[in-house]
Amino acid sequence: MTQVAKLRPRVDMEIATTTATSSNDPAVEAHFSTSWYAVYTWARHEKRVKDQLDVRQIRCALPLYRVVRRWSDRRKEVELPLFPSYIFVHLTPSDR
Repeated sequence: MTQVAKLRPRVDMEIATTTATSSNDPAVEAHFSTSWYAVYTWARHEKRVKDQLDVRQIRCALPLYRVVRRWSDRRKEVELPLFPSYIFVHLTPSDR
C-alpha cells in the first residue's frame, strides 16, 4: 500500500507534463487541469443537487440504477443513486 502511494504522484506529474507540452490549445489544457470531486449531499437529495448544478452549468455526474420497489398496493420501478449521498463534480482546483 505504501508503494502505491509513492508511485501515484509520479504518474500525476507525468500526465501533467505530457499534456502541457503536447498541446498549446487552452481548451485542452483547461480540460486536463480539472478534476473530479466527490461531493457529500444530504441523504436522498442527490437528484435535486444534480438539477441545481445543471442550472448553474457545472459539469456533474450522478450514476443511477433501476430497482423495482413494492408497496402494499403497487409495484414501481425507481432510480436510486449508485453511491447514496454522493454526487461527482468536475471542477478546477481554484473553483473547488
